[in-house]
Amino acid sequence: MKFIALLFLFQTQICFAQSSEISLIDPQPGQFLTVPIYDECKPKQISNQKIIEIFTEIIQSLDSFSFIVEVHSDCRAENNYNRQYTAKIADSIVANIKRNIKKPVLITAKGMGESQLVNDCDCESKNKYLCTEAQHQENRRAVLRIDKKISSQPCHSVRKYDSIDFKHPADGQIIKAPIYFDFDKPKIWSDGIEFLKALAPKLAKLDSFLIIVEFHSDCRSSEAYNMDMSQRRADTIVSRIKMYAGKPLVIEGIGMGEQCLVNECNCEGATKERMTHYLPDTINGKVIFHGGLDPIKDFAIVSRDVLVPCLELEHQRNRMTVIWLVKRKF
Repeated sequence: MKFIALLFLFQTQICFAQSSEISLIDPQPGQFLTVPIYDECKPKQISNQKIIEIFTEIIQSLDSFSFIVEVHSDCRAENNYNRQYTAKIADSIVANIKRNIKKPVLITAKGMGESQLVNDCDCESKNKYLCTEAQHQENRRAVLRIDKKISSQPCHSVRKYDSIDFKHPADGQIIKAPIYFDFDKPKIWSDGIEFLKALAPKLAKLDSFLIIVEFHSDCRSSEAYNMDMSQRRADTIVSRIKMYAGKPLVIEGIGMGEQCLVNECNCEGATKERMTHYLPDTINGKVIFHGGLDPIKDFAIVSRDVLVPCLELEHQRNRMTVIWLVKRKF
């Protein structure tokens, strides 16, 4: 297998502490890259921004995979503190990567604390092994892992949705959640809050699954704005689920922007129609017409297609929250 060492691909001043490589020619789940949170060449820490730049470059090149970002600490603090501290750094790195990549990407942040020390300094033992400063520094690192191959179709979740069977959960089960926001505001509607309060404890019981929360926008702003806004809303929903879950759970938010519109309400471009196909949805055997429009009054015949105007109901149909399950590999 031919590997390309990232040391030579990226113009950085980082001295790598271990030989960790990701192949850009033949990427595979399990490959990883370690970036020390220090510089062997100079006595100073590597900034999180440099780590973000390196990881962003790789993720942009390998957009058919999901990733895990791990942050590891040394052992010179209490175990719980180190885990919480590294979790905050990992969350920050992932949030910044998502802001830099203007397309949906699945990245899970993990604060590893001192659980996987490179050098077992055993700081909390009475008979502790005293590490040198260089050995403690070697334990402080960020790791980017290729997690798994994902579907090349980013809109699979909006094409078909049914339900999550909490008694018999399975990989790929999906629900469309009734969670909405005021226009251009971060506040979730009250009925959405009640839905999340009931849903979160059920999701928390699914220990063997990664929970994905997607937020989709309509098209009535620029694509870049919608991508950023939908990521912020996905993060808000994830925060609420964590708040109501009652226990830790593995969950990730993805902002989908307007790239998965369920109708043809194309707001941008010179040829925009502001019309959409009048087709029914079938959910659990029940036929539901788009936006509840009157099938007799609100249509036009264009090239043998039945079209309806893209009114507020149609735009609202594009603004949706989709929650789905991904089986975890332990």
